[in-house]
Amino acid sequence: MESRVARLESDVEHIKTTMNDMKSDLKTVTSDVGTLKTDVAVIMQKLDGISSALSKVPTDDKLNVKFEAISTKISEVKSEVMLQEAKTENKIKDARLQIILWILGLPSLLFVIYRLYLLFTG
Repeated sequence: MESRVARLESDVEHIKTTMNDMKSDLKTVTSDVGTLKTDVAVIMQKLDGISSALSKVPTDDKLNVKFEAISTKISEVKSEVMLQEAKTENKIKDARLQIILWILGLPSLLFVIYRLYLLFTG
């Protein structure tokens, strides 16, 4: 019977050692879980920051609307420039006509004045 008690005491001692090992392992796991919680919280904050930054980025629809507005304005400016170009061309044509009339008319006027001078002087 004493051998059985000794064996039971040995088994109990072995169980105590195993329990102590398990307690130390549990403490290590608990600290690791705490570290993981902290790391996950930091990652979640970073993801929230990225998510808020991405929510501020304009969507394709907004960009398309902006591009359409810019395209419309460019078309309006282009048509205005073409209209101004046509007006300028008309002004240049009118100025050319005036110059041609002066070039042709002035010598004729001078010739008429000369003939009148000759007629009155003798």
